[in-house]
Amino acid sequence: MVGFVLLTAAIAVVLAALNWGAIDRVNVEAGDFAANSLQVLQAKTDIITEGHYSRFGFHHPGPVFLYTLAISEIVFFDLLGWVPSAFSAHLMAVAIVNALAIATVTFMLRSLVSRWLMAFSAAAAFIVTLSWMNIQVFNSAWFPYMYALPFAAFITALAVTLRGRAFGLPVAAVFGGFLINGHASFLFIVPSVVLAVLAINILLTRDDRANRIASRAWIGANRSMIFLAAAVFALFLAPFMWRQFRQWPSPIREYLSNGAGGTSRDPLAGVTAFFSNPRGTWVVVITLVALVIVVILAARRKEVTGALTLAWVLLAASLVHALYNLIGVDDPANSYLSFYFLVVPALVPAVLVMTLDRWSSRPRVMAPVALAAGVGLLYAIQVNQTVAWPEDYQRGDVLLLQESIPAGESITVLDLDSTQDWGQVWSAAMGYALAAEREGSTRVCIRENWFVGFTDELRCTETDIAVGNVFRISSNDSAISAVPSRA
Repeated sequence: MVGFVLLTAAIAVVLAALNWGAIDRVNVEAGDFAANSLQVLQAKTDIITEGHYSRFGFHHPGPVFLYTLAISEIVFFDLLGWVPSAFSAHLMAVAIVNALAIATVTFMLRSLVSRWLMAFSAAAAFIVTLSWMNIQVFNSAWFPYMYALPFAAFITALAVTLRGRAFGLPVAAVFGGFLINGHASFLFIVPSVVLAVLAINILLTRDDRANRIASRAWIGANRSMIFLAAAVFALFLAPFMWRQFRQWPSPIREYLSNGAGGTSRDPLAGVTAFFSNPRGTWVVVITLVALVIVVILAARRKEVTGALTLAWVLLAASLVHALYNLIGVDDPANSYLSFYFLVVPALVPAVLVMTLDRWSSRPRVMAPVALAAGVGLLYAIQVNQTVAWPEDYQRGDVLLLQESIPAGESITVLDLDSTQDWGQVWSAAMGYALAAEREGSTRVCIRENWFVGFTDELRCTETDIAVGNVFRISSNDSAISAVPSRA
């Protein structure tokens, strides 16, 4: 346990240092980041049961990510003052969550191989490959990126469980709970991957009842771990189930209704989405080919290695991902929904490194592997020192709106001009609403062209419109403006 904490802390320091250019400055959020921060403000003082907003009009299942950001804001910004802005504290939370996931992946890989040198080499191969595909997975506070590394921890924990080792269950429950809280699609993906792994375990343990998860003997021997995993997962699921009970038949109906028109969509769109990757379709093709080869070779030798176990789980995750792209309620054209799947191709090099496990005691074999993994990791760290989306962390147009709209006791009513650059208009207005909420100077609501990202709380009532000061927000040649209006 001490080693796990120390490794997590060390990785968090490295990730924070790599993103320090974005952390160590006064950040001004806009758009999605501002919308999330509004809910984080609420989480700091109230009990919330909803996740962040969806652009389709519903909230995602749970508030765990929002509370994580809120706790980081309280600790690093409010109490310790180690960072210059609230959003800087959110970026610190990103570093900590990702460090926790990476440390978990490393420890789970250690459970699948014979030596720590092998586990560290496999983990390094994973990190290098993932950073090569998209570095923002490690340092962005945009939630679609934040699902990736928890999904990697979830996958590797299931690989440990697949081998009949029950301690992987609570770990999978923790990160599976994070994922389900984060996005409604994981309500399908997480249970489906678990069921697929259970089916694979039954297939692989026909002659090994001691490690058959569904057997009475295994359940009886691991009752405490099973109970702990169920309790942990129930805790993560509780906010969603509470809302479902109080708001029946929502929120599930809200999510399903979003995809009501998706049943008639072209299956080719789902196939295209499955094979999409920032580095090209060939990455996914090679991933599948490599996994199938590992499984076939291991099956011929009739041995269940750590590499084979992880390969089986990665194949199961790929199948579930493909199935969701075909039948899920989300539009597969929204490629950001697949960022979590980047970890599957990224774990393939780890599988290939783990195939050398039988030779891990031979320095002539493992020394070059470890050296290559270490050099690759250092290279990835050096090359990919990228500040993610700096333009959305320091928005001058938000500051301009603050200067243009006088603060007062009356409500500020915003009319949004959708005829110009709508993206800048709505995201800047979102940032202004957040800034006003933090300062407590005035209440802000949206009258014309309200957008779901503003949440229901920011929709103007008739009373707001009657007593508020109205300003029209426009964007012309990328310049934002706020003009008093009563129209």
